[in-house]
Amino acid sequence: MTVKVDFINTGRFTPREAEIAGLIAEGLSDKDIARTLAISIRTVQAHTAAVYEKLELRSKSINTRCTAIITMVARGMIQLSIRSIVAILVFNAALLDDDEALRVRGARHRTHVSRSRRDADA
Repeated sequence: MTVKVDFINTGRFTPREAEIAGLIAEGLSDKDIARTLAISIRTVQAHTAAVYEKLELRSKSINTRCTAIITMVARGMIQLSIRSIVAILVFNAALLDDDEALRVRGARHRTHVSRSRRDADA
């Protein structure tokens, strides 16, 4: 997915936070941002947390990435076409669905393992 973000007003972001916020708005994952900027994922996560804090967002889920993008658009910080906004929301919704599916699969696996152990002990 390729989305071009134009920053109009970086607000209280540092230059690096603005750069990372723009890459978040373009739909890049933390791993992709780290690769693009040649920094560690932990550094990306620290800057992302600062961006969320300055946007007054508390959660760190994929859904928060969508909220951050919408907040930046609503505050006039970035400019995106409607087509880009829809693409980002659809892309992030797919990630959210994948994340939920992984959690459900993990819970099922843990239940299966504990049942297997219980049956083995009996």
